[in-house]
Amino acid sequence: MKQYVSCGWKTIGTFPRRCNLWYVCPYCAFQRKQDTLRVFGDSFFGKTFDFITISLHQDIYFGGSRTGQLHHFWNGFFNAFESLFTDGTIYGAFVTSEILIGSFFNGPRILPHAHAVVNVEKHLRPDVADQLTRFVADYTGPNQFKYPTTASVLVKPINDEFGFFRTLEYCTKSLDLMAPYRKDFAATNAHPESVRTLNRHFKNFVEEYRGIIQDFKKVRYFGSMMGQCNSFIGQREERRNQTLKTVIAKKAQYKAASQAQSKLKKAA
Repeated sequence: MKQYVSCGWKTIGTFPRRCNLWYVCPYCAFQRKQDTLRVFGDSFFGKTFDFITISLHQDIYFGGSRTGQLHHFWNGFFNAFESLFTDGTIYGAFVTSEILIGSFFNGPRILPHAHAVVNVEKHLRPDVADQLTRFVADYTGPNQFKYPTTASVLVKPINDEFGFFRTLEYCTKSLDLMAPYRKDFAATNAHPESVRTLNRHFKNFVEEYRGIIQDFKKVRYFGSMMGQCNSFIGQREERRNQTLKTVIAKKAQYKAASQAQSKLKKAA
């Protein structure tokens, strides 16, 4: 993975490099989480937020013509959130796109999806899921692209500040490559030819995925969660570092309180 994720690698006469591939690099994903908390970490109180996930109803094959269609799947999800903002259902949204890898064998098989933290007047009704499903189904991309399967939508309220922090961090996690690789490797029973085939599929996937998303804008902002908006709810540049320090301190307090509560429950 050295040629793909270069954080910390140092060549002669140079400083350690940053790859900035937060969608596959855990270190860059951590930095991206910190940046997100800098902007929105102080935004919870006095406002209402929900967490929404849109995904395809079933996984799809990643390869051939489907490889180039990954942008269209994500753009359909982005379009659904933009439509939700345009019709006034939400005040704003912070949306990230990603995939879940099912297997590198026989495919690979992936599940494109998008996560969003949405700023709302009050927690969304369950029928918003049907509304988003329709928006996705109505999306028509280049060359009359249509979704091969229906969308699945999950809407959950964010009820406390600690949950708000964790949801923002969850939205900017890196792609989990190793869990599906370990599962596939176990299935090979360490047979040399099967392992070589697995490694070839793994390498091809990483190269294709990196090429597809290299210039793709994987995070979108709408309405009150977009910096250019007059009603922007995040912190401006000059206050962001202090906001992050406050968030880190609060997270430690919430974690300590949760651990103390767990000990009390066990003691009881």
